[in-house]
Amino acid sequence: MLKKLIFFVTFILVLSCSNDINHNNNKKVIIIQGICSKYPQDSEHWGVKIKKLINENYKFIDKKTGDIDDQIIDFSYSSTDWTKNYYPEETLLSIQNPISNLEKIYEKYPNSEFYILGHSLGGVIALSGIANSEKINKQTKSVVTISSPIKGVNKSDENSGLRSLIELFACNSKENHENKIWDDISNDSKFIKQISAHDYNNTKVYNIVNKYDLVVSSESAKLEKNFPYFCINEVDKELFGLNHSTLLDNKVISTEIINLLIDDKKIVDDC
Repeated sequence: MLKKLIFFVTFILVLSCSNDINHNNNKKVIIIQGICSKYPQDSEHWGVKIKKLINENYKFIDKKTGDIDDQIIDFSYSSTDWTKNYYPEETLLSIQNPISNLEKIYEKYPNSEFYILGHSLGGVIALSGIANSEKINKQTKSVVTISSPIKGVNKSDENSGLRSLIELFACNSKENHENKIWDDISNDSKFIKQISAHDYNNTKVYNIVNKYDLVVSSESAKLEKNFPYFCINEVDKELFGLNHSTLLDNKVISTEIINLLIDDKKIVDDC
């Protein structure tokens, strides 16, 4: 009788653990970078650190993009194949292309639930994808945007010169007419208007802003009428840092951001 009881308890424990593993494997994090990003080719990119933290803290499996067991998905701006590395200038194409790539990820994993971390343009793509695709809308559990111009940008504002310099020196497209991104993130574009109008009933969305960001203003990076937001003051340690990815380069802050994304653990607001 005792042996049968031990066997039964062991069986229940194994079954329980198996269910936990299967449930956890059903979760996937998508990391979407911003304009002119060179990730994953750049080994010093914040994305590498974020993936390591997710693996260490949540035991998510990181495999080659497109692998059926991959749980930490590197988003690609590639205009030819969503599983391939992209060139930085491909981030300047119309938002419609990355939205299509995002939807292909969901088609690859139809039974998974997704958590999207979107930095800069990545946050715009995440929210635009939800607003434009029922599939993305249904399967996305949480989105955290970091320094994302989700209110859009005014082409004539004081930061337009800085944006032009970033484009010119970091990843200027070979063909000027291919640089459609500025139209797509202008404050009167259909994509920006859709972000503001969508209800996001199925998805938790949080906006994170850095008051010292010199690329995307904190006012442009939050829709306080739609989403909760967190303001974190952090200055880049580099002499000429733009403070645009500073929050994600900080291990403590990055850990908080990941916990917010996956477990809905709130961040301490220090603004």
